[in-house]
Amino acid sequence: MTTKARRTFKDDIDHCVDESLRNARFRSAPSAFASEKLIVYIKPCNCDIAQYLMFRDSRATGGDIIVDLWLAPIQIPDDRINVLGIGIKVNLFSGYDVDDEIMSCIVKKALAASEELNKLLDFAISDLRSPFIQNQRTGIYRKALMLEHVALAEPQFIAQISEVVNDFGHGRIDYDQAVSVCELILVAKGENWPEDLMAIPVSQKARLLTEISIARKLAS
Repeated sequence: MTTKARRTFKDDIDHCVDESLRNARFRSAPSAFASEKLIVYIKPCNCDIAQYLMFRDSRATGGDIIVDLWLAPIQIPDDRINVLGIGIKVNLFSGYDVDDEIMSCIVKKALAASEELNKLLDFAISDLRSPFIQNQRTGIYRKALMLEHVALAEPQFIAQISEVVNDFGHGRIDYDQAVSVCELILVAKGENWPEDLMAIPVSQKARLLTEISIARKLAS
C-alpha cells in the first residue's frame, strides 16, 4: 500500500493559482528565490518597477499565512523588498486556517488589487527617484543602480554579466557562484569607476551588480 504524500504549502498555492493570474502577467519566481515557506509571483510594470505577490507561511513559528502585494522597484523577491521600503505594500490576507476556497478568493483579490496598484505607478517611480524613507538599504540599492549604469555603458562588460545571469537562470550555477564569477569579471575590468563607486570593495560590487542584474532578469 502506498502512502499519499502530504501536500506542501507550495502545492496548496499551485493548486489554487489558475490561469487568471498567469494571464495577468504574473510569473512564479524560480526556486532559488522562493522556498517552502515563501512563494512569490512577479509582474513587470516597466523597466524599474514590478509587482510582487508574496505568499508567506509562518505557521511553523506560531505565525499566520500572510499574503502581500508590493508595487516596488526591481529587486530580488525576498525580504529585501520589505527592507528597502520603496513603493506600496498591500496586505491581502493574514490568517492561520486557509483552505482552497479561501486561497482562490485571495488570488481574485490580488488580481483586483493589482489593477488598482497600476494606477499608482507614477507614485512608485517618484518614490524610487527620491525615496520618502531613507535607510541603509536605500543607499545600497542606489549604489547597485549606479554600478548597473556603468555596466550598461560598456557592451562587452554587460555581455559578460548577462552570461552569468543566464547561467544562473538555467541552473548551471547557484547565486554564490554567480557572485564569484561576477567578481572575477570586475577584477579583470580594473578600477575604472566613477568616484562615488571607487571606495566599494570589489566583492561588494560583485554582489550588488549580480543582485540587480538577476532581479531585472526575473522581472523582464
